[in-house]
Amino acid sequence: MLLLASHMYARGLVRFRSSPIVLLDFGTFITDYIPSLAAFGTQLLEQLQQCNHLSLVIQFRTTLFASNLRQALGIRNHSHLLHSEAARTLHRSVLSHMTTFWNTLAEPSVNIGQVAAIADDITLDRRKAIGQFQLAIQRQTASDPKLITRLGEFLQDVMLDTEGATECFNEAREIRDARNARTMRGTRQVTLVELDLQTLSNRLLGLLSSRQDTAVVASKGMVQFLLFKVTIIILFLAAVAALMVYGTCLLYTSPSPRDS
Repeated sequence: MLLLASHMYARGLVRFRSSPIVLLDFGTFITDYIPSLAAFGTQLLEQLQQCNHLSLVIQFRTTLFASNLRQALGIRNHSHLLHSEAARTLHRSVLSHMTTFWNTLAEPSVNIGQVAAIADDITLDRRKAIGQFQLAIQRQTASDPKLITRLGEFLQDVMLDTEGATECFNEAREIRDARNARTMRGTRQVTLVELDLQTLSNRLLGLLSSRQDTAVVASKGMVQFLLFKVTIIILFLAAVAALMVYGTCLLYTSPSPRDS
């Protein structure tokens, strides 16, 4: 069917070489069903842009065709990838701070000030990572399964949101499967997420915002609880040491029976 449709479009292009509708329909057909011929689509776009007196509808469809053609050629706006990489780096930094936090608590002599400083670093890097994820989501021009997977890992490791992480992993897998099917079979199998990028972005931003405040409060509460617990232990050990010193002093200062 694709071969027959291509042959019909080619014949129409020969007969109506300067028709913007034929050029546009043929180009849209290529980007939607035969992305491997996207290089030929650039020639159609050049001819289409040379046409004069295009209606507003044709101009809008031409802009959309150019955008789809860029995606088919792999020419995309990669600015969101910079924020995605920054978020990934901050994610690793948070995990490193968390490891240091627990190792510091496990030391025989706990420095409360050092523990508090590490907790502040965790909170700061987590907030920065959330900000970078938000920018990456807002600036993506097409649904990026790699970004969505990274967001799921962040929700799972840092925000402790297993439900949100599972949703991200399923979303990324669905997008990959649909794109692989479209590439291999030449069919237009896209998910609803791909058709409505704004809805996807809003959902991902919602996952971040719903856990951000609760995670901050929980983190502060955990740190305060641990610091309180460490303080109690230190005071207890100090009291035991004081009692031992006091008992030793009484033992050596009390008069013996022989002296009496």
